[in-house]
Amino acid sequence: MNTKQFIIMLLFSLLSGISGAYFSSYQENNSETRMNQLEAEIIDKVQEASPSVVSIIIKKDLTIYRSDPWGFFQTPIGSVQKKVGGGTGFFITKDGIIITNKHVINDKNAVYTVITQTGDEYDAKILATDPLTDLAIIKIETTDDTIPLKFISEYKGIKSKIQVGQFVITIGNVLAEFQNSVSFGVISGTNRTIVADGEQLSGLLQTDAAINPGNSGGPLINLEGKVIGINTAIAGASQGIGFSIPLNTKKIKYLLDSIKNYGTIKKPFIGIQYTIISESIQKQLGVTVNYGALINGVLLESNASESGLKKGDIILQIDGKNVSLNNDIISIIQNKIPGDILGVKILKKSGEIKEVKIELGVEE
Repeated sequence: MNTKQFIIMLLFSLLSGISGAYFSSYQENNSETRMNQLEAEIIDKVQEASPSVVSIIIKKDLTIYRSDPWGFFQTPIGSVQKKVGGGTGFFITKDGIIITNKHVINDKNAVYTVITQTGDEYDAKILATDPLTDLAIIKIETTDDTIPLKFISEYKGIKSKIQVGQFVITIGNVLAEFQNSVSFGVISGTNRTIVADGEQLSGLLQTDAAINPGNSGGPLINLEGKVIGINTAIAGASQGIGFSIPLNTKKIKYLLDSIKNYGTIKKPFIGIQYTIISESIQKQLGVTVNYGALINGVLLESNASESGLKKGDIILQIDGKNVSLNNDIISIIQNKIPGDILGVKILKKSGEIKEVKIELGVEE
């Protein structure tokens, strides 16, 4: 190797080392920049959303007793109002309407106080509860405009679809003590079904963002600052497994319109009476399948009747989901609203399999 070749190789090695070090430094700096941007984005969305999130305090009148000198007998001498629990809610209109969980406000013997981020306290009035899901609407009276959170629109394509792995933020009154506590995580799963307080809830979002007692009724927010769900339950004896009821603008509009028009939240309605088929029902009735819903009757002039459903038909699937004891019709449609279109697969009494569309109506 001559001197010229040696110098060229030396220069090449130096340049390679410099470029490698620069590329490694660039990667580190770029990664740090992305993390800083994400952190700033989270802080920004929390600051935007927090004024809309409220704490709900549950109070009850508790009886005070006086004991005799020996401690054998107790005599009631009065009562005192004490805090017995709490939850979370958030504004959905400018005039003080709040959405929360039904289980947060379901004690008829309790009174409920709403505390805003600024510390102002208001008596809460219960407007309505959802008969199918763990949702409730309450209201406070205030002369000031309240700041409603924004919601995602109805899913129309992959960009608006909730996806496993996407980042989410929760805000809530943790343990009914720590107001507007924030946690961060990802969507761990979708379309989950659980039983909470004896009620089956379907179509839920699963998240590893910390959800604790007191978080119930708080918002689950994406990095656009829009609500995608309302936190409702955690898995017992576990960590990092929380569940939220999905929400969007269409659902919120229906809830508000139903309360305005009827004074209550009306259930979506198909217009049939049915029996869920199990193996024992299959043997008893002599039908050819061991799942589905056997139609016992169809309401005249209902959407089911107009779609051609008849007594003796069997609904096998709704929107691609098998109808069964563990996934009955009520569970499948509980997060839907009147006006939604169902894709229904039917086994006709004649043995023919048909697929029809049924628009959900409003239960009278």
